[in-house]
Amino acid sequence: MNGTSQGDSTPEVVGVEQTHQQSPVIPQRRRFNQYRLKQRKDGSNRTRCADCGTDVDAYHFKRHCESNRHQEAIASRREQGRDDIPPGTDTNVPLPNALDCFLSKSGDATSPLAGLAAAYKEELDRAGGTSRLEINRDAPLWRGLGLYPPLLLPVDGCWRIRPASREQFLAELLHDFDLDRTVVYKRGSNDRTCASSNFCHVLTQLEKPDETNTYYAINMKARSVEIQLPEQLQAKYNISTLSATTTTNVTPKFAAADLHVDHGRHGVTGVEGGCVKLWALYPPTDQNLTELEKQYDCACLFLGLQGQLEGGEFCVQTEREVIYLPSGCLHATITLEGGLTPGFEFTSPDCLRATAAMWDITTRGGQSTKEDSVPLLECIMACLEAGTDTGRDRKERAASMKIEAESVLCTQYAKLARKKHNILNRIKRLLDRTICHHYSVAWKDHK
Repeated sequence: MNGTSQGDSTPEVVGVEQTHQQSPVIPQRRRFNQYRLKQRKDGSNRTRCADCGTDVDAYHFKRHCESNRHQEAIASRREQGRDDIPPGTDTNVPLPNALDCFLSKSGDATSPLAGLAAAYKEELDRAGGTSRLEINRDAPLWRGLGLYPPLLLPVDGCWRIRPASREQFLAELLHDFDLDRTVVYKRGSNDRTCASSNFCHVLTQLEKPDETNTYYAINMKARSVEIQLPEQLQAKYNISTLSATTTTNVTPKFAAADLHVDHGRHGVTGVEGGCVKLWALYPPTDQNLTELEKQYDCACLFLGLQGQLEGGEFCVQTEREVIYLPSGCLHATITLEGGLTPGFEFTSPDCLRATAAMWDITTRGGQSTKEDSVPLLECIMACLEAGTDTGRDRKERAASMKIEAESVLCTQYAKLARKKHNILNRIKRLLDRTICHHYSVAWKDHK
C-alpha cells in the first residue's frame, strides 16, 4: 500500500492482490485478503473497508471481514444488483447469519447450548420473530404501565467519549482494572468469582470462543469511555451525563446472561468491537413479576419461565444501535459475536413501582444486603425531589409522586432502617418535620 503520495488528498484504492486468477472458491474465513482497502494518507495502520466504510486496524482486518456488519454490507450490495463485489467472493453461497447459527444448535444434541437455543427458538416463534423496537410501535403492556417500551436507537450522538478501536477500548479497561470490583461469571452458573485467572479466560475467549466453558466479565470501568442518553429520550429523562457512570461488560461469543431485572432502573447499552447480541425482553406486568417471584430461585430463569411470560419481544443489536431498557424490564441476552458492551443505568421517579417490586422479591427471607436497598432509596429520593417541583404543568404529577414515595417508604421503613444508609438519612432530612399520613407521626420519629 505505497501508491498514495503525501500530497494526494484522495485515498487510493489498492488491491491486496494485484492480480486475480481463476481459482476455486475461497472459504469465507479466508477471503479477507481479497477485499479492497483504502489506505489513509497519514500512513497509519488503520484502514478503511471499501465494502462498508468502517475504519479498522489493518492487523485485525480479517476479524472485521467475518463480522456481521461487513457481511450485511455485502448482502445489501447483492440485493441492489451491484457488480462491484470484490473478486473471489462466491455470490451463490449465502453469508452465514449469527442468529441462525445459534438457533441451529437446538438440533445438535452434542452442543452444550442445545437447550438454551431451543428455548430461544420457541420464544422467538411465540413473539413472531425479531423486532426493530421502533419508538412509535404499539406496546400496550408497556404504555399501560406509564413507561416507554424498549427501544433500538441509532448509535449516532450516544457516544460522549468513544475509543478509536477495540484494542484501545481493551487498553483503557485494563488500565483501570479493579480486581475487587470486576465480577467474572461462567455461563450457566450464578456463582461470582474475582480470580484474575478467570479474567484471563475472558480475554482469551474474545479471540478463541469456548462453547463449553464461556466466561464473561461485568462492571469494568474505563475513564475514557462514556456513552450518554440518546437524544430521543433526553426530553423525557433530564439526567446529567456526568451522574451516569459508564461500565463495560466483556462478553465473548456464547456468553449468556440469564433473565433478570436491573434493580428497577432504566438502562442504556451499546456494543463495540464487532459484538452482536440477541435480547429477550418482557414488560414488568403483575403476571410477569408474579411468575418471576415463583421461580426466582431457579438455576436458569429463562428456561424455568419459558412459555409463562407475556408481551415478549426479541431484537438483534449490532454496533449501529444502542438499546434502551425501561424500568423493570425483564431481559436475557446471548452473545452471538463476541465483543465489548458499555452501558449505564439511571433512576427516575417512574422507576418506583418496578424498583419496589424487585426489592420485595430480592429481599425476601431476610437475606438482603445493604447494596440491595440502594436502588429503592435512590428512587424514593428522586420522587421526593420531584415532589418539590413548582412548575404549573408538573405540580399535580409531582404531588402524586411524593405521596406514592412516602407510602412505599412508610410500609418498608422498618426493613430499610435495619442497616445504616446515607441516602435514608438524606430522605429523613428532606422530609424533616412533615407528618407520615399513614401513622400520623413526624418522620423524624418514624419507626
